[in-house]
Amino acid sequence: MAGAASNVAGLALTVALARLLGEREYGTYQQLVAVFLVLSMPGSALLVGVVRRVHGWEHGGTGGRVGPWVRATRRRALAGIAVAVAGIALLRGWITDQLAIPSPWGLVAVVAGGGGWLLLSVNRGLLQARARYVALAWNLALEVSIRVLLAVALVAVGLDVEGTALAIVLSMAVADLDVRRALARRGRGAGQPADERVAELAAAVEGPPTPPVVVAEAAAGDTLTADTSAALVSLALLALLQNLDVIVVGREAPDHTGAYGAISVACKALAYGAIALSAYLLPESAAAARRGTHALRQLAVTVGFVAIPASALLVLGLAAPEPLLELVFGADLTDGASALATLAGAMTCFAVTVLCTHYLLGAGRRAVVALLAVAAVAAGALLPLADGEFVATARVELGLHATLAAAALVLVARASPREAPARRRGRGEGASA
Repeated sequence: MAGAASNVAGLALTVALARLLGEREYGTYQQLVAVFLVLSMPGSALLVGVVRRVHGWEHGGTGGRVGPWVRATRRRALAGIAVAVAGIALLRGWITDQLAIPSPWGLVAVVAGGGGWLLLSVNRGLLQARARYVALAWNLALEVSIRVLLAVALVAVGLDVEGTALAIVLSMAVADLDVRRALARRGRGAGQPADERVAELAAAVEGPPTPPVVVAEAAAGDTLTADTSAALVSLALLALLQNLDVIVVGREAPDHTGAYGAISVACKALAYGAIALSAYLLPESAAAARRGTHALRQLAVTVGFVAIPASALLVLGLAAPEPLLELVFGADLTDGASALATLAGAMTCFAVTVLCTHYLLGAGRRAVVALLAVAAVAAGALLPLADGEFVATARVELGLHATLAAAALVLVARASPREAPARRRGRGEGASA
């Protein structure tokens, strides 16, 4: 719910800034946001490695290693961020000329914001590894609230694009302080991790625990670098698959860019929702893999949450696509209405792929990287064949993402171990008793 609210707030900020900023300034804002999204990928990938490593340590009897490792990681990250920001500040003029971004200090602020996201990802990874989802939800809400309010306020007082970039930096800083405060409140002996408490309750009913199937032993030896690298490549490929259609339409039919961008923004909110839900699914998958079981129920729950807004968007896309686009984006951006429902179906499938990817990364399964790479190559070959036409492009997207989602689900099914027979018998006997 917090992730969904954050996505709605982000969309509202985009619409508000479109009215507060001039056309050129709004374009610059979108460029800076794109740079921030690229810079945020290493942090998001590191989060996957943090969840798997910390969960393995804390549930493998070596939880004392977590604190020193986190402090050392933060020190190294802060040193790297300081060097990067200083370098960008010195070369800001040349870099912005090369990227055609007429906001040198806005670029510097966005780089600092990317560094802030890296630090925030480490600490959010700790929350996720410990299944502290309420604290994580509040942190998501705090971050987006600060960013939206500051961006609007700073633009209103005349800081324009630089104000939006500064809002990103400050929201990262406030969110990081909030996470660290939440982690400090846990304290020593504040309670066991959620899956250990559940295991104790289960043992009371089932009797002595059965030794788990040793499926996650190989994952326990994985390095942080390997996990992070696999996650970084996967997230980069997901970002490419999410945005390649917009790039191709802009190249093949420039006059369709605005209208296609409108239906793209509407439909790709589903993908952002799936990314938010992955904050829950990733640690659940890692915990299940370590126990030698699966997290298919959790995957089904997250898919169900995506299905609710997806169904509403599909219905609106079939029944009243043009009024919907006119209401949100204005009458000038309704030409792509005929493709809205098809693209909504495609992005629903893509959201399933996002969830499956995080499930597999959490379980330490990296075959999904090859699957996403094949899909990216196929998208690059097939999308230009649509010549930038609205419906044709949406149909290519639907066929591609439906196939990709089906293949990802097959990988999930193959990666999920069956429950041990002895454990099932124990549960049955406990239920009978």
